[in-house]
Amino acid sequence: MSTDDQGDQGRGIFCYLHAGKRTLKYERRFAAWAFLWAVTLLTCGYLIKNEIVSEVWVWPLVLLPSIVAIFPIVSYYRFVMRADELIRKIQLESICLSFAFTMFFIFASMSFRFAGLEAPTIENIAVVMSLSWMLSQFYCMWKYR
Repeated sequence: MSTDDQGDQGRGIFCYLHAGKRTLKYERRFAAWAFLWAVTLLTCGYLIKNEIVSEVWVWPLVLLPSIVAIFPIVSYYRFVMRADELIRKIQLESICLSFAFTMFFIFASMSFRFAGLEAPTIENIAVVMSLSWMLSQFYCMWKYR
């Protein structure tokens, strides 16, 4: 644990019982940006799908969630780089496990297409990746408890 993280112990979104103030600060920033991105994506999708905005605003609204997505990505990077070694290790392992599971899902889906099943959509793959990342974090936290 770095000297900045020693002292105040807290409980973060990912339940790091040993995380210090600095780690929790960056973790909360990441969570806030991720939440803002999700709200932006859903709001823009709703406005476009229900034709609430004129055609002039469609492309700016299509691009807005992608622009906002830059901020959670950067804040996640900062969170990981400023976290202590154990949290960094948990994050790296959970990303690796998530990537491996998602690739397995994609490869299995490719094989199932030969049997006539539909290929997964990008949304399906995103859900699998997100859930496997979350479950991998819980597994790694349990593993290093």
